[in-house]
Amino acid sequence: MYLHIPMTFDQEYVDSVNVDVAARTFELVGSDGSKQKIQCDTPEEFMNVLKVTRDAEKYLDIEYSG
Repeated sequence: MYLHIPMTFDQEYVDSVNVDVAARTFELVGSDGSKQKIQCDTPEEFMNVLKVTRDAEKYLDIEYSG
């Protein structure tokens, strides 16, 4: 999995993450409303991204579906 999230504004940050467990996807929602979807190809990749997401839970709004 390769993840590149371009940041065009110095003050933009990830505001929330929508996690779809069944589809193994993460949708990052930026402070400006922009969205970036991450598709994990394997369960291991999904679990690694989920760990990072949960580690940042105090800074993010996280929603789960699927």
